[in-house]
Amino acid sequence: MFRNPSQDQVQVCQDAFHSIEKSIIKSLYESLPDRMDAILKVHGWYIKY
Repeated sequence: MFRNPSQDQVQVCQDAFHSIEKSIIKSLYESLPDRMDAILKVHGWYIKY
């Protein structure tokens, strides 16, 4: 039976996500408060992040 192409896309996305090193995810998570502060300071406009 043929697979739905969207199932393949989901699998590719899941594989890509799981290939990200945990240290990168942790770093992004820990920097979230600083990023949110920067966004709030410019009222939602463009920031360097």
